[in-house]
Amino acid sequence: DVYKRQSETHAYGLNYSDQWGEKMRVTGSYFFNLKNNVNNQLVYRENFVPNAENQIYNELNESTTTNQNHRANLRLVYNINNYSTLMFMPNISWQKTDLDDLLLGTTSLVEGAQLNALANDYNSSASGYVFSGNLIYMQRFEKRGRTISLRLGANSAESNGINGLDNLTIYDSQIARNDTILQYGNQYTNGSGYSANLNYTEALGEKVQLQIGYRADISEDDADQKTFDETQIPAELDTVLTNVFESAYITQAPTLALFARGDKLFMRAALMYQWATLESRQQFPQEASLDRSFTSLLPMAMMRYRFSEDANLRVFYRSFTQKPSITQLQNVVDNTNPLYISIGNPALDQSTTHMVNARYSSINSELASSFFTLASLTAINDYVTNSSLIVDQDSLINGEYLLRAGGQISTPVNLSGYLNARLLFNYGIPLTFIKTNLNLNAGATYTKIPGLVNGVNNNSQDLAYNGTLALSSNISEKIDYTLLYDITYNDVVNDLESSLSQDYTYQSVGLKLNWSFWKEFIFRTQLS
Repeated sequence: DVYKRQSETHAYGLNYSDQWGEKMRVTGSYFFNLKNNVNNQLVYRENFVPNAENQIYNELNESTTTNQNHRANLRLVYNINNYSTLMFMPNISWQKTDLDDLLLGTTSLVEGAQLNALANDYNSSASGYVFSGNLIYMQRFEKRGRTISLRLGANSAESNGINGLDNLTIYDSQIARNDTILQYGNQYTNGSGYSANLNYTEALGEKVQLQIGYRADISEDDADQKTFDETQIPAELDTVLTNVFESAYITQAPTLALFARGDKLFMRAALMYQWATLESRQQFPQEASLDRSFTSLLPMAMMRYRFSEDANLRVFYRSFTQKPSITQLQNVVDNTNPLYISIGNPALDQSTTHMVNARYSSINSELASSFFTLASLTAINDYVTNSSLIVDQDSLINGEYLLRAGGQISTPVNLSGYLNARLLFNYGIPLTFIKTNLNLNAGATYTKIPGLVNGVNNNSQDLAYNGTLALSSNISEKIDYTLLYDITYNDVVNDLESSLSQDYTYQSVGLKLNWSFWKEFIFRTQLS
């Protein structure tokens, strides 16, 4: 792939902090961001087709995206007395995104025979808000180590959007030589959630503490997507591209944990038993429902050891589940690119993630240098990935949608086998003779992503090596800058087709400048 990108960003922010009386502390912020992106992309892709000749897809894509975002948050902390505290933390954001996308593409066999060609003009505009709030009450008691806390949370999100598609696709087919698509659509999504978390702690001695907790969460999502065919007069509702869907995800989880604290060592171990239900309801074009329940044992452990005042080690392990998104569950065809369509899967299960990381840091006071290293490993069971079906002849999808020869359909499915491993080193030291700080980074990352191609398991593996050199300086109280050089080497391996494996190198050079002037105004700029 070849990319050419141009980006322009405008950002403004405002922070507020104050003490309201003797017992209440208030902090808040507002942030506005406006970003314009222009992307030009050339794509060359070879699709592996089991038991058939591979297909070559070439694409020229030009897109313009405008995104504006408003975010505001507030934090109020009220100290009722020496033992009781009440906190309220509301957040709200509003976002609007406009997209214009022009795409030209062709699909051919490796030997050169062309299967199809298309010209695609797609545009969309969507806006929506997200509101969330948390209310926390914390109570300490005279007995050391005895506490109780309650967290209540709520969130709401809503989005409205419109889109239009004008497409002409030419096929090498005896059934139809070309297809014309002229359509517009309306999209509406709405989501809400409620949560409660109750925790009680009790000391079991001077160095050991017991924690008992209970958590309940309810999450509900609705999606209404309607698409109209403008080749008909008047425009008609396209039931294949229309869907009304709702889902609910409910979890309950009691937790038992133990804390142990020494002079140099701190440890925490916890076990959570989670019961969850995932309910899916399709209301249109046909009524359908699917309910599932899950039980999970989710352990967690943490260890922190202090070798000295200047060196410490932290090891952390946790496991958690994640529900599928409403888009992944919704059983409706997305034909934004008629050669690469996608459809949701209402039968998706929740995924379970296991994550462990270790972090060591030290400081040399004599040299004023610092050293930091991080190692992490993430494994996901029932990972939500894509199952791709590449057709070499005209095929009817779900008994309704005609996918022409050379087309591809993608469906989310659950597969185990996802892995991500990372190793990072950082060393920093001041170069006093030029009043500059030197930072060196080196690392490696390995990622394995499972997938399906025409029903055959395919693992995409990426091994990346990275190095960074940064020089940062505070040449005065008013001006500071950072010079940055980064290089990354990637080795990508595809299990199914060795010809799709590749290696490449990415390099970047950057400059960041901060300038404080006239009554503490700050000017920031970045070049890369």
